[in-house]
Amino acid sequence: MLEEKLVSLALLRDRLAFTNENIGIIECRLSETEDGKALAIFIEETRELEKQVEAEIQALREEAIEHFRATGDVRPHEAVQIKIYKTVKYDDQTALKWCEERIPELVKKSIDKTKFEKVAKELQLDFVEIIDEPRASIATDLSIYFRKDGDEL
Repeated sequence: MLEEKLVSLALLRDRLAFTNENIGIIECRLSETEDGKALAIFIEETRELEKQVEAEIQALREEAIEHFRATGDVRPHEAVQIKIYKTVKYDDQTALKWCEERIPELVKKSIDKTKFEKVAKELQLDFVEIIDEPRASIATDLSIYFRKDGDEL
């Protein structure tokens, strides 16, 4: 069973390496052609346009909200609508104190597990059990599990 999975994993890793290598080769070749140069220009332009679109959306939202605040109009344009959402703002410490006094089940108390486990290993606490947990490590190079001609063993 493990042998079959190792063969499968080895073949997948080999195919992934092959496809990544070929992507690099094709990108390199393509970058030297007119189509490749045009593609690079369009990719760069697309990235810049995406940034500009996001900036325009943000500016439009801000202007629409300013208009709403000044006029109360929730439809400043046929393509723009203002929606009102209720949000809650509060001081975290004041809210924590209030909850601890009145609704303690809302207060989530937790420990820093990473730090606690490190300390617990050293202190040998009677309520902590230290166990040996097996974890499998798989070799990176699994090439011995398939033939060089690409056929499985």
